[in-house]
Amino acid sequence: MSADILSDPNHPHGTTEGLRLGCRTVHCPAPVSCREVHYLYQGDFAFRRAIDAGLTPTEAIEAAKAKATRPETPTRPVKPIQSAPKVRAPRVREPSQYEERLRALHAEGKFDTEIADELGIRRRQVTNIRDSLKLPAHRGIDPEAVRKLHAAGLSDRAIAAALNKERQRPVHRKSIYGVRHRLGLKANRTPATAGVSSS
Repeated sequence: MSADILSDPNHPHGTTEGLRLGCRTVHCPAPVSCREVHYLYQGDFAFRRAIDAGLTPTEAIEAAKAKATRPETPTRPVKPIQSAPKVRAPRVREPSQYEERLRALHAEGKFDTEIADELGIRRRQVTNIRDSLKLPAHRGIDPEAVRKLHAAGLSDRAIAAALNKERQRPVHRKSIYGVRHRLGLKANRTPATAGVSSS
């Protein structure tokens, strides 16, 4: 590079054009040398945008320094949105369409098999519904045996006790009540007279 470039008042010192035209020394008379302007223009997008906007290299550098030293406005932390805990409604058990009818048939002393035939469903379904209603099963009680013991004056409890002497699986007095009700027999309120205690 000739000394004429450094002393030439018409040479565009301090620009990228000045570097292209030959000013490549650190002794460039411009406040920011052509070489430094060129490197900044090629490698710093903010500097390039400032130069293209009409700022001088010195103004562009000062603007970059001011921006770097400017304290950033603290942003308010965004609190995460906490969704309300889901509250599950208590599960309401809907009554089966067969419950009322099953309850009535059971009160008549009918067995699960007979109730199943009446309702047109399986015996297992009858058992499940009856269990949910907490109703005891009528376990094969002989109606004629109940009739004879009832005729002898025994109460439901005494009839159950008499039948349980010959049964492996005991029968409850409520089951006797069902069978007796089915037979249309009234309850014996008086103490038993057939040798079995009614209490």
